[in-house]
Amino acid sequence: MWSSGGRELFYRHEDEMWSVPVTDGLVPSFGTARKLFSGPFVQSPVFANYDVSRDGERFVMVKIGDTQPPAQRMEVVVNWPTELRRRLSTQ
Repeated sequence: MWSSGGRELFYRHEDEMWSVPVTDGLVPSFGTARKLFSGPFVQSPVFANYDVSRDGERFVMVKIGDTQPPAQRMEVVVNWPTELRRRLSTQ
């Protein structure tokens, strides 16, 4: 995942979060990677299941054991403003 300024690349390796500085140019160059932290976080082989704050100082991650079972039902409300007015008028 790229930092908001595009000068740093964040990535995971197993239970570790890493950062590497990137210098742009005709041919981008990568600095020395550094380990930021490690922990028992949920991993996904398909997509990045974490996010980085704009300043690159905070991360949102899911710890192992914090996950809940998947929802058994999902309800989608189409034209929700009308539905909201209807529900408010009946109260």
